[in-house]
Amino acid sequence: MNFFNRYRIVALITVVLGTALLMFIGKQHTVFIDNKAYEMDGERLEPFETVMVRDPDQGEFEIYEDDFDSVTPVGPFYNIAVEIPGGGGNEDVAVNKRIFLGFSDTVRINVPLLVREAGK
Repeated sequence: MNFFNRYRIVALITVVLGTALLMFIGKQHTVFIDNKAYEMDGERLEPFETVMVRDPDQGEFEIYEDDFDSVTPVGPFYNIAVEIPGGGGNEDVAVNKRIFLGFSDTVRINVPLLVREAGK
């Protein structure tokens, strides 16, 4: 194998890896954010009356009890900020989380479960 064949193989591998990286970075996802009841390990997590969601691209929007909304972020990560007025008794609850989306086309985020995992 001479020098030019090795060079071509290295160049081909570089192009394939670069293409995969760009596809990973530029992939568009559908993220469903729902405020519905969730049952886990026999424990039922009840939905909140109203949830305010802050999305970096779509701004701020409300999700009501037993409802959902969807956003379409681009890239492998999604930053979600959720605020529940009066969700922790009399005080407001705020949760910020960075979620790895990877190569999946659709992801579902359940707000009651997200708040429970955050320890609020």
